[in-house]
This record gives sequence, C-alpha cells and structure tokens, in this order.
Amino acid sequence: MSVFAFILKYLRKTKFMASVIVVAMITRSIADRGEVYAMSQTIGILPDYATDKSVLNKIIFYIGLMAFFLLLEGITNYIWRYFGGKFQPYFSSLIYKDLFVAVHHQSINFFNIEMSGKVASKAKNIVSGIRDIYGSVLFGLLRPITGIIVSLFLICRADLLMGGIISVLNLIFLGVNVAIHKKIGSYSEKRARFHAEADGVFIDTVTNSDLVKSFANYFYEKGYFYRVLRTAVRSEQEERTKDALYDLQGKTLFYIVYLVSCICVFYFWYLGRLELADVVMSTSLMDGLMMEITNIGFFAGEFSQDYGQVKDGLNLIFQPYQVKDAPDAHNIKMRDQAINFDKITYHYEDKENLFDSFNLKIKSGEKVGLVGHSGSGKSTLIKLLVRYYDVNGGKITVGGEDISKVRQNSLRAQIAVIPQDTTLFNRTIMENIRYGKIDASDDEVIKAAEMAYADEFIRRLPHGYDSKVGERGVMLSGGERQRIAIARAILKNAPILILDEATSALDSESEQYIQKSLKKLMKNKTVIAIAHRLSTLREMDRLVVMDNGKIIEEGSHDKLLAAKGAYYEFYQIQSLNK
Repeated sequence: MSVFAFILKYLRKTKFMASVIVVAMITRSIADRGEVYAMSQTIGILPDYATDKSVLNKIIFYIGLMAFFLLLEGITNYIWRYFGGKFQPYFSSLIYKDLFVAVHHQSINFFNIEMSGKVASKAKNIVSGIRDIYGSVLFGLLRPITGIIVSLFLICRADLLMGGIISVLNLIFLGVNVAIHKKIGSYSEKRARFHAEADGVFIDTVTNSDLVKSFANYFYEKGYFYRVLRTAVRSEQEERTKDALYDLQGKTLFYIVYLVSCICVFYFWYLGRLELADVVMSTSLMDGLMMEITNIGFFAGEFSQDYGQVKDGLNLIFQPYQVKDAPDAHNIKMRDQAINFDKITYHYEDKENLFDSFNLKIKSGEKVGLVGHSGSGKSTLIKLLVRYYDVNGGKITVGGEDISKVRQNSLRAQIAVIPQDTTLFNRTIMENIRYGKIDASDDEVIKAAEMAYADEFIRRLPHGYDSKVGERGVMLSGGERQRIAIARAILKNAPILILDEATSALDSESEQYIQKSLKKLMKNKTVIAIAHRLSTLREMDRLVVMDNGKIIEEGSHDKLLAAKGAYYEFYQIQSLNK
C-alpha cells in the first residue's frame, strides 16, 4: 500500500481542519517576514525625521503595519495550535481504528507467522511515523518553503539582480544541506535497526525469564544481550560522530553563504542600488532564510526514515486477507446443526495435501469424537470448520449452508470452542466469562461458573469475580484457566460445541466434575470432541479414528474396541500407562 495514498485517505476525512492548519501556518510565516519588512522600513525612515518632520506619518504607518503583523502572527499561531491540538489526536484515532480492523481481519495463519508483539509494534510505528511526517511536513517543509519564498520575494523586490545572486547561493546551500542530511539518514537507519534488535532480545529474555532460570542460563543470556547491545551502541556512536562531522560541514557552508550574501548586500548598497531600509531588511531576512533551508535538510533526513517506517508497517499489516467474506456473504440461517465435510482438500503452505477428498458427515445433535496421533489432522479439521483457514477444494456445510458463503462472525457465533490452550484477557474473571455473552447479567455469569465448578475457587480469590487474571491468565493455574474457558462456553450456549482437549489441564478430581458439567452442556448440541484421554470419549455417539488426514476407523467406543484395530491399540497403550 502506498504511504501517500494511505495518508491522503485520512486527509480527505479531515480536510477542513487540515486546510485551516495549512492556511494558518502559511499566514503565520508571511506575518513573520512582514514584521521584518515593516521594522526595516521604519529604521530606514528614522534618519530622515531629523530634517523632515513630515515622514512621521510614514513612521506611524510602518509601526502600525508591524503591530498588525505581530497581531496576525499571534492569532494564526493560536489557530494552528488550537486546530492542531484537535486534528492530530483525531487523525491518529482514525488510523488506529482502521489498523485494528485490518489486524483482526487477518487469518490465524497470519499470526502463526508473525508474532503478535511485532504486529502491535508495527501498528504503533505506523501511527507514530505518520504523526512525525505531519510534524516534519508542517515545520520542516511547509513553513520553511513559505518563509523562503516570501524572503526571496522581498529581497528581489529591493534589487532583482542582488536577489537573483542570493537565490542561487541559497539554492546551492539547499542542495548540499539535503545531501548531507541524507547521508546521516543511512547511519540513523542502521542505529534504529540495531537498537530495535537489542530491545527485542531484552523483551524476549524478560518474557521467558522462567526458562532462563530453569536452565540456569542467566550468564549466557547476559552475554548474548551485551553483544547485541554493544553493536547497537557502536552504531549509535558512529551515527553521532558522523553527525558531528556533517554538522561542521553544513555550518561552515552556512557561514560562508551567509557572509557572501551579506557582502553582496553591502556591495549593492555601496553602488547606491539599495536604501538603508533594504540593507536592514535583506540582512535580517537572510539569517532566517538560511535557517529555513537548514530545516528542509533536516526534513529530508527525517522524512525518509518516517516514510520507511510507515511503509514497512503497512506492508505487514495490510497483507491480502487469506480468509475473507465473499462479496455477497450473508448471515448463516442454521436450519439444523448438521455438519458436512464434502470432498475437502487442504494443504498448508508449500506442503503436500493433508486432506484429499476428505468426507465426514455429522448429524444434527450427534456427538463425535476425533482420535488419532498428533499431525493426523484433527485440530486442522476444527480450524477449517470455524474458518481459521479456507479449504483448497470441496466444501464444508453447517446447517446445510456452505460456510464459505456466509459471514465469518455469524458462523463463529454458532460455535463454542473450549480449546486445549486457554486464552484469557488481562481483565477481571467476570469480564473473561462474560466474553461468551457480552450482554449477560452477573447472575448468568455466576451460574455458568457454578456449572463449570469454578465458582468455589473464584470466591476464594482476594477480589472474587473482580479479580484480574494477569496477562494471558498467568495468575491462575492451568486447571483454573480451563474452567474459566468452560464457563465462558457454557454462557455462550452455541448450538455447536467443539472440545479440543478441554479437560487436559485438569487433575482427575476436577475432571470428574467437569465431565458432569460438559454432559449437561452437550445436551441438544452437535459436538465434536478431540481428546487424548480416550476415557473422556466414551459418551460420544461415534468415534472417528484419523491418520494422515484420512479416516481409518469409525464407530462407537465398544464397537472399535471389539474390532481390535487402531483405536484398540491406542486404548491398550493408555491402559498400560495408567
């Protein structure tokens, strides 16, 4: 996505405030030069007052003009600051909203490849980068260009030839200044890259501090971080020393051009082509003129960095969506709860097909258990059903409707998933359970927790249901997190229930209670259950044994044991390991 097209999209939405800011900034810059002009004209007339009292009216006029420009500068300064104070936060919020939407429309596979922390950092970089571009364009380009144009206009108005000479000198200074700041920009990019790497290593070791401690690798991690940090420090030192050198070059050229320009002004005055007022005005304007050119040089260096930062983030976040709703997608009707995998084909990127014309029909209200070794396709089948991925061929229907033709949200609203790895927000327990039904009352939340046998341990916490669970629920045990997830699914009460190792994190006693609550929860629902503990699948109507994306056996628990096939072998192994 083009950075300029992206920014322009939001400028159109904020064109009134943006226009006011631009006009106010330009007017302020003109007023600033107008003050210099009025003051220089006043100074130029003052010597004449000793011999000609009639020039008093002119003096009063130019003083009044200077007062006008001072007032105008103050008013426009307030206007751009006032509207800028409203514009920038609102502008940033519009971008953040769209970034939120874009990130949440990405598929699960996107987050399998990209770390969530990296995605969040890129989103933040986009917003901060565009804010910096806004500031640098306003103060590093728009204001300086306006100031340069007005200054050169006034100098050329005093004497066209002198103005032409000074313009050429400053044009040379501008070209060299931009080139100098582009050079330092490459060192700044390298410094930012190495510092980002050091930050990443620091965060990684902090996040995995328990792993560092358990393997007694503190000194290894310390040495690793110090090496990365040393590289970052050296790159920053190189940037700063080069900056000092380039700054010396730029300042030297600044003084040379300024001195030559002043000599030029005095020479034209010596020739009688300039009045005293023109000398005062030209010399006063030149210092500001060259400072504005210096600002443009800074703009050139900073803009390239900000532009690259924003472009890098946009390329990541606005990747084409792998799973998206069809243009004519509609909400699922759910005539019944039947699920049909009809000749589906699916493969992960650059891999052979996991499923090849795979078929599985699940009747409305049927409880089906999936059994098989890791990698047999059980979890992938579930992810295809909830459209975390799209099939490469064939179709999946729910309630008789092709899920690729319905809105993803409407499909997922009909499915409750109790996963193996429970994910919780760093919010209160009440909020985490209520996530299953956002408008649920407190009583409904508590009832769901009671059904999941979670109420007792929740009430023992310091703040009960108002206790925060920490990042990803780290303040709770694995079994406690799992029971919160079960309570959340109970509250959702969706017609289709998926149990993905839902009791894996529970001890035997807790599992017995949960099995009772799940039995109530499964009533009148279509259920797909994955479990390595085969004892938990005895209540299923049908068991499907999978291997390498194929069904190799199916039937009831007793029937499959009697057949003494793959399921029987699984069961025997588990029985021996008890």
